[in-house]
Amino acid sequence: MIHLSSFAAVHYRGLDGLSIPRLSAANLVTGANGIGKTALLEAIWLYVGRPNCIIEGTKYQQEDFDRYLQYYSEMVRDSREDELTATLNAILPGIRGIEILIDEGRNRYLSAVTADGKQLPVDHLGSGFVRLLRISLSMFMSRYGILLADELENGIHYSALQDVWKHIRRRMEAWNVQIVATTHSDDCIDAAIAAFDDAPDDLSIHQLFVNGTTGGVDATTFTGVALEGARDLNLEVR
Repeated sequence: MIHLSSFAAVHYRGLDGLSIPRLSAANLVTGANGIGKTALLEAIWLYVGRPNCIIEGTKYQQEDFDRYLQYYSEMVRDSREDELTATLNAILPGIRGIEILIDEGRNRYLSAVTADGKQLPVDHLGSGFVRLLRISLSMFMSRYGILLADELENGIHYSALQDVWKHIRRRMEAWNVQIVATTHSDDCIDAAIAAFDDAPDDLSIHQLFVNGTTGGVDATTFTGVALEGARDLNLEVR
């Protein structure tokens, strides 16, 4: 199993000496635009390497639809597709399953089976559905390792984030996945805190900021009681 308990980035895209002394099972990285959130994910990915670490949503993750077909095939072989369906219902209730179909050009694609038995290509079901599908498949392929996700909430409506995080936590625990994700959304932070309400030490929020003395990027970590207190006091964690 490959999980990280801490991480330091040196000489990587403006990050030089950034130290995060504690990484939890689930981690959200916040901070101003351009501060280095995505660079931190990339540094972790380069350090851990494949196949123990999968990265979503950055330049290292190309639009490669075949890889999601491969991921889903692996899930079917492991008889875990029902868990994927349960997660996707957080975005679109009534989905009965996912199948691999072939179009007239002999191209394979993922299709969702709706409650009335219709087959719809997944990219016709909205960006939030596609985003959650890709994250879920990548989580499965990251089992016993690490999933890195840039702006995890992208495309997902804020009203669904709490249910999404509940399912993410279930899959993290079932598949033994550590998550490090960036976010710009207070709603995403609040949803994650709610999902880990009974286990606050399993969630950390890392706020990146420019150190006024050194000019470098530092991090403040909120976790457990400190994290709950920060939200109660309406402190800035984003």
